[in-house]
Amino acid sequence: MNRAGLLRNTTGKTFRPRWSKVCVIRRPASGSTMVEDGIHPAAPPPLWTKVAFKPRWGVAMAILAAGGAICGYSLLSSPSTPSSLGPGMDDSAFIKASERALGRLSTHDLLASLFVYECCSRPWVVNTGIAFIKFCDNWHLSFLYAPFARVTFFHHFCGGKTVGDVVNTVNRLKADGIRSLLAYSKEHHGEEGGLTEDDHQAAINATMEAIEIAREVPGTMVAVKLSAMVSDSQLRRYNNTLKTAARLTEDAKRDLNYHQLSQMTAAAKEAGVPVVFDAEQTYYRHAIDAIIISLAREYNTGTGPHTVYNTYQLYLQATPSILREHVETSLREGWGLGAKLVRGAYMSIEPEGAVWPTKATTDQAYDTAVGELIERGPGSMSVILATHNHISILNAVQLLSYSPSSSRNRPTFAIAQLYGMSDDITYALPPKGFVVYKWIPFAKVEEAMPYLVRRAEENGGMMGGPAGEVERRRRWAEVGRRVGLST
Repeated sequence: MNRAGLLRNTTGKTFRPRWSKVCVIRRPASGSTMVEDGIHPAAPPPLWTKVAFKPRWGVAMAILAAGGAICGYSLLSSPSTPSSLGPGMDDSAFIKASERALGRLSTHDLLASLFVYECCSRPWVVNTGIAFIKFCDNWHLSFLYAPFARVTFFHHFCGGKTVGDVVNTVNRLKADGIRSLLAYSKEHHGEEGGLTEDDHQAAINATMEAIEIAREVPGTMVAVKLSAMVSDSQLRRYNNTLKTAARLTEDAKRDLNYHQLSQMTAAAKEAGVPVVFDAEQTYYRHAIDAIIISLAREYNTGTGPHTVYNTYQLYLQATPSILREHVETSLREGWGLGAKLVRGAYMSIEPEGAVWPTKATTDQAYDTAVGELIERGPGSMSVILATHNHISILNAVQLLSYSPSSSRNRPTFAIAQLYGMSDDITYALPPKGFVVYKWIPFAKVEEAMPYLVRRAEENGGMMGGPAGEVERRRRWAEVGRRVGLST
């Protein structure tokens, strides 16, 4: 599409994406050399440059000072990072990719990301921040945290406030061979009557806008959260009566807003944009599966890329058998299954006994499911491996690389990470020939805060563990390089 082209949203209005400074990729000048992997980044700026002062530099310095105050004591008092962090954690491809990604960040973004990692690695900071945000939301005082959150956590983990805001990010990632998965991330806590019909319609409209943007950037996907589009009470009601691969009756379709979801999916299929439906809490699981499988029956027919993807949470003990059931059902009925594999996101509210007892058993379930799909999965499947776990990534890469090349019936695979996390994985894999996605959420700051809170609760352990320690030290090293303390 032309840089100055216009996009049309679902209301018929046109708008001009703000991408003029991003989506132009210039050819290198004659005689210049190209950096490895065919990428031509501009030289990263030093920390101090002779430029006119901008307000955001004041924010950057404030972030640096706050980050130093939070992490200074622990950096001086904590033991040094172990030299061995587990298989593949220090793989040279990951290290080079991380350095390349950090080198491209503006100093403002580098300091903001460092501050976010330092905060998220400390449980007391995360817990205090979450309590404060929930208190403000309950008393309609979001203005107390929104300005600060906008330039730190929201900026780091979210692509923008609107679909138009994320276009620059999509094109920047595309220039590096990374595809995007757009997600409207307004969430609620599942309380009865938490969302109105107007809220459901707003979520559908935002998703339709995302589909229109994705149409203009081939390879882009759109994520869908069904609990934002369907009545909470109806999801809970049908969760008790439906099996995961059940055929919906007309009454169920009406109650579960199926016909409007079908129209949305039809628009995505016509645009050539796959939609990836989120997995959600267990008290929605059967109803959500039944809706998604019904849509897959309708739209994942024929040859070519699949339109409908379901998400499978491998931290649930029931998931491996459900995944096998869905594979068998798709083969028996003659439609293609799209599957995104994750570990899980709602552990704190799942019923007792539903989740594997240890992280090790969850990891084993995840890696076993990946191995089964690579070795024996039908060619009619399309699979997204969504994980930040280096060991799982390396295991999958090894299986994909060394499985018999004659296995033409093997599913197609892609790999995905959240925006703002695990850039070493994300940037290392495209040069090796793998399809990689970044999950890019967007919403207004106040609307996105439940999503950010949930991500903080889910990933605090990871960001505070060995992998997070490596990420923090790499950012400190980049800051040191820019002030001339390291090379």
